[in-house]
Amino acid sequence: DAPYTCDFKGYCGWNRMPTQSIFELDDLEEEQKWELFQQNILDFRDIPKDYPLKPIQKIGLQTKISGEVYIDKEAIKTHLDKILFPASFLDIQVFRPAIPLTFGAHPYIQVPFGYGLKGIEDERNVVHLSDANCDFEEFFLKQFLIDTSDFKTLICFDKQWELKALKRISERFPQHKDETEKRLESI
Repeated sequence: DAPYTCDFKGYCGWNRMPTQSIFELDDLEEEQKWELFQQNILDFRDIPKDYPLKPIQKIGLQTKISGEVYIDKEAIKTHLDKILFPASFLDIQVFRPAIPLTFGAHPYIQVPFGYGLKGIEDERNVVHLSDANCDFEEFFLKQFLIDTSDFKTLICFDKQWELKALKRISERFPQHKDETEKRLESI
């Protein structure tokens, strides 16, 4: 189905795949799906109990079979206990140009141009978009450091994505590296 649905699915037997197919398991790695397929295990309910799965894969399989939502309340509590206040939600916007915009960059590198902050306790909302008429990366970084200076914790949906964007930009502007490192530790 990627990048598009195959026009010949109806001719090769794919249309006889069960609705609860092993290919519907998001947590199962591609190699595992094909390994099971080669063993003629097509329905995820038929995966043997002793089949080697990672803990997260076992949870995913069990929730698919039972139809129940899995919530690890203890893990959530442990994670939430780490949050220091004041805290804010953070979402950094990036684009990935095919043609590098700056020296030392390469094609498709993450270039941050904006962010949104939503304070948890202080109701602060900040939306920042860099001005395209200047060195917007440095403008972005300076404003980001100002707007996030009061927060002890920055909460992101995809921590690795946000860290990658900030690390790259901090390397480009080493004069802000120490302060940027403090923000990275708070994510």
